[in-house]
Amino acid sequence: MSKTTTTETSPSAQASSIWTKAIEDHFARVAGFVAGLEKLQTETLANGQKAADESARLAKATLDYAQELATSWRSMTLDATKKAMGAVTPATKG
Repeated sequence: MSKTTTTETSPSAQASSIWTKAIEDHFARVAGFVAGLEKLQTETLANGQKAADESARLAKATLDYAQELATSWRSMTLDATKKAMGAVTPATKG
């Protein structure tokens, strides 16, 4: 006759096992949540860096354009002044 061994677990051991499983499951969910947050933060920072770079590029382009307009304005002002002076100043014969 063979001896069969049966392992009986106490109610406290069963409760401990259930509790341990619940804690492990919860930790796995929290770890997954934190990993998702890390990914989101990385993407957000990358997008913020891109936005800052684009803003800087646009600011520089705006300054370059303002300089170009100022140069054109000065040139047109001088041309207009020369034409106005020619209209009121008699031509000299030489």
